[in-house]
Amino acid sequence: MCQWNTFVESYWDICWWGWFPYPCKKYRQVQKFCCQFKWAMRISSWWFYSHWIGCANGKLYHWTQFGLFLGALTYHDINHCMDKEPKQIGAC
Repeated sequence: MCQWNTFVESYWDICWWGWFPYPCKKYRQVQKFCCQFKWAMRISSWWFYSHWIGCANGKLYHWTQFGLFLGALTYHDINHCMDKEPKQIGAC
């Protein structure tokens, strides 16, 4: 099942105490598109940029993702969330 979910995400920012800056942790709500994939496979990687395909609810999706991936090439029964809705490329 694929759907938009709301999460609370933390991030670091600069806060001020008078004239003095200091690092502080802040929070914001973000929307992410989450799918329960029957399987997902990394089909190619270039440096820190990877192309993925995955099957959820009988639909085949394709997406790209930034990050360093050193794990397996294929994952089974995983829940994966991303910033935007992946492209549906067919049935699986």
